[in-house]
Amino acid sequence: AETVFHPQGGGQPSDVGRVVGENGVTFFVDNVRVGENAIIYHYGTFQHEMSENEDGARCIPFRSGEKVKLEIDAARRRLHARLHSAGHALDVAVLRLGLELRPTKGYHFEDHPFVEYLGRLPADKGSSERLIEALTLKIQELIEEDIATELYSTSKAEAASILSGGVKDVAHFPEGAQVRLVSVGGNICPCGGTHVKSTKELRGVEITRIKTKKNVTKISYRISKEGKERQIS
Repeated sequence: AETVFHPQGGGQPSDVGRVVGENGVTFFVDNVRVGENAIIYHYGTFQHEMSENEDGARCIPFRSGEKVKLEIDAARRRLHARLHSAGHALDVAVLRLGLELRPTKGYHFEDHPFVEYLGRLPADKGSSERLIEALTLKIQELIEEDIATELYSTSKAEAASILSGGVKDVAHFPEGAQVRLVSVGGNICPCGGTHVKSTKELRGVEITRIKTKKNVTKISYRISKEGKERQIS
């Protein structure tokens, strides 16, 4: 069976929505995860309590082979895509400022999105407040440039030849696997998440905090709800 629900992974939350059966039974999906053997599990609750059979076992309202309708929450999907693409746009802003930071971890959830980088901020780049303003302005430039997002699916060897980090950027992929590459703002990296079609859809992104501990720099950001963007001057 296939699903339209995007599972949680790569620092991005899963889709939410509902599954509706032929008899109207509805299962509300709260979380989606990938398990062993690439099986995708949908977690949530049924609209009505499950009944019990003669042996006292709980009966599942959906029948084997039954056709069901999958409905995702489109607004949540779009928010997740904007949050994820904003993290990639931050990587581009870091490059454009000439900061020697390598992204290692992204958290693209609504509550406190951030990207962690290996490396420290050079003293000659000014205070963290000045860098926050400079990074936010660089992202604003990307938005105005309206750069289209591009998707690629290629072999592990070909991906290694394209990516700046070479083989180490695809070391975790099994041999023979197809690698999905995403270009946001012109910066290509392996990614399986959802993204906006263009950087112009990232209006409302602001850098909120920069914190360095040992040799790790954490840059936090936020993105306003669409229709409530605040222009950066």
